[in-house]
Amino acid sequence: MKLLASGILMTTLLAAGCEEAPNQTGGVSPTTRPTAPIPMDSPYIHEETAAKDKTPETIYLTRLQLVTIEVPRGIASRSEELWSHLDEEPVSLQSRVLGMNGFRVGIGRKEDWDDIEKSLKRMTGQVFQSATIVIAPGRPAPLELQTDQPTRLLFTSREDQTLSGEHVPPGDYLLTILCTLNEDDPNKVLMTVVPQIRSSRRVPKLVHEHGVTTMVNEPVFLTLEPMAFQLTVKNNDFLVIGPGVLAQRPTSPGKAFLTKDRKGVSFETVILLRPMVHAVRMDPATEPKEP
Repeated sequence: MKLLASGILMTTLLAAGCEEAPNQTGGVSPTTRPTAPIPMDSPYIHEETAAKDKTPETIYLTRLQLVTIEVPRGIASRSEELWSHLDEEPVSLQSRVLGMNGFRVGIGRKEDWDDIEKSLKRMTGQVFQSATIVIAPGRPAPLELQTDQPTRLLFTSREDQTLSGEHVPPGDYLLTILCTLNEDDPNKVLMTVVPQIRSSRRVPKLVHEHGVTTMVNEPVFLTLEPMAFQLTVKNNDFLVIGPGVLAQRPTSPGKAFLTKDRKGVSFETVILLRPMVHAVRMDPATEPKEP
């Protein structure tokens, strides 16, 4: 019943309109903007006091603030000014593999947001924009980094220090994000990030739903499993994903996912993901609403 109530609640919230809606492919465009700025010092966890004659149930949803910044190639990957503000220890067990594949990951505290913002402004000379999306607990949300990419040769480094090479199909490069909450401690969000390639080519597939079987054309997903990572982020802290030094390698995943060329000039992409937990009351006598 709780899962059913959560599904009904998510449908109600999304129909009412969130800050950002998914695009037609189910992903979120990094260039979208929120309808209103998000106060950086807002209390994100709150719960309305229940009426004495009711026993409302509280469930938790995660809003994810997304910021993407593009800087000239080499600026972010070689900048210790940026990474000195971040804690890379939570992914220390995977940082070697991520680094060999041209990725770098760290966690920033909410108190350090202003310093990170100043560092990024110095790199770009611009004020960055953000978008906010609602993520249902346990449901993957794809973030599109590159679209309509051609066939490419990628060499992926593994934990045992072996190298695996393959020609990946044309398609879109995604970071698929999964947020999971522990309701006993909703101040912490378990974030799983999985790099994937979604093929442009669609293949037929049988889908069974509500007792009906239909044939649909769906893309093929290629998951770069050695680069998947998981870590816990406190509410209102933020996760930073950017290119590492080895993103300069032509066949590295970091180059494919986090760099792009415009008129002969190469740029690097830095991503900030900030989970914000909201308590939502399920009132037995009224429709679900967010305090």
